[in-house]
Amino acid sequence: MLILVASLMLAQPVPPVAGRVIARSLPSLRELAWRADAVVLGSVLEGKAGAVELIEVLSGEAGTPGKLIPIPNVAEAGWAFQPGAEPQWRWILLFLAKNPKNEDWRILPGGWRGSTGGEQIFEPDLTAKSPVGVPMLTWDTLMGSTRSDLRSAAALRAVLSVPAGARDPGVLDWIGRNCGALQNRHPESVWPGASTAALEALYSSPIAASRWAAARIEKRAEPNLAFKRGEPFAQPEALDYLVEILAKSEISSVDVILCLEAIAAGMDAGGKPFPSTMETFARVLPEKARDKSTKIPAISAMLSITRRMDALLPGQVREKWLEAVLEWYGAEKQGPALGLLARLLVALGGPEAYEKAKGNPRGVILLVEDLVADSTRLKGILRQAGTAVGIQEKPVFRFERLDAMGKVVATKDDLVVSFEPAEWRAGWAGPGVVPFSLETRGLEAGRWKLTIRAKRAEVGSGNAGGAWWVSEPWIIQCKGKNPAGQPEAVPLVVNPEIP
Repeated sequence: MLILVASLMLAQPVPPVAGRVIARSLPSLRELAWRADAVVLGSVLEGKAGAVELIEVLSGEAGTPGKLIPIPNVAEAGWAFQPGAEPQWRWILLFLAKNPKNEDWRILPGGWRGSTGGEQIFEPDLTAKSPVGVPMLTWDTLMGSTRSDLRSAAALRAVLSVPAGARDPGVLDWIGRNCGALQNRHPESVWPGASTAALEALYSSPIAASRWAAARIEKRAEPNLAFKRGEPFAQPEALDYLVEILAKSEISSVDVILCLEAIAAGMDAGGKPFPSTMETFARVLPEKARDKSTKIPAISAMLSITRRMDALLPGQVREKWLEAVLEWYGAEKQGPALGLLARLLVALGGPEAYEKAKGNPRGVILLVEDLVADSTRLKGILRQAGTAVGIQEKPVFRFERLDAMGKVVATKDDLVVSFEPAEWRAGWAGPGVVPFSLETRGLEAGRWKLTIRAKRAEVGSGNAGGAWWVSEPWIIQCKGKNPAGQPEAVPLVVNPEIP
């Protein structure tokens, strides 16, 4: 009964303080996040009044991106600038409630925020039934705040909905410490601390399903960040539970990716799978690695397992994985998967396996990772995979311009590169990573292939000779001018999965 009362009290709006005049009674974003059955980002297009095209589903089960969902109570929402006019919103954030009788979606009172494409953000004026501008608020801030509130709401709901018979001491302790406050005060003041404590209670639970629920909450809040919290999934029974999740036919692609990331994180945190779990990993992970949507997290999981198991990895598994990885490596052209495959080749077959596949000198296995575009600069890190070869001379960053057929038509080696530490005087002995950034203003518009080239030598030996190595390639697309029309290259790291 305690849980039911807490849930009901959380759903109530903030009562007005006696004697205070409230010009508008808009519910807060946090209250909307708690009350909504679904929260979506969409757009309202010309001629599509009464329907919203989904861009992203932030919470709930409202559909998939690109789907048009009808909204029966648009007229009540107050988002038309003039009575009877068709509203058009480039982006609109909707807090929706589902009608249990007919499954229709309706906008909660005050439950939208919109942008016509400019800097101004609009919200409803519930009295005038029309949009009103919100000062000092950007779209990025609005979305960040909403994602944070949804994460908090999901954490609270997850703990409050744990069945009584399945509650462990951590969850019961959380309920005892927080439900009194949640019943007697609006969640505005207690959410941040309570939701953080709720996640920790779930993560510390001896029940693997509770830990998985916490991981899903965090992944929903930050879908573009890889899940790295390994301790909750390092135990054999937790890894076995993740195997069960992967085996489900109805599992979403987001959950598959999270499950693979949790396996990698759990193994990196010292995980020891049951022999039966390892048998399933050996079969299932290569299947996931062949799927474009789950390739990178699956390869990462295979790499974490190989490094953790080391000599304990069954010989038959090592041989089958090495055969598969050699095939994948030969088919991959560029991008982040190549670096992971190179590291997995070294982990499975040693430097000689990579030397044979790449054609580079033995022992020289340097990778470019985490490459991102930032204005007119490219940033990333240099890493050696399983080796520590001394690099005395500064590497050469070679850009090769490609024509429509992929042939090299121009080469540039003279772009300015900055390293951390800034001085390369002492060289690089090999361990760790070396962050770098480089300016791309000297590149013409077009498609360029980036590779890093250098000679290996023992640091401090004065030997600048040695064999050349060439890193895995990355493809960079450069625009010719910035929005102001100035002649500078704006780089874009090309996703290898997108033609």
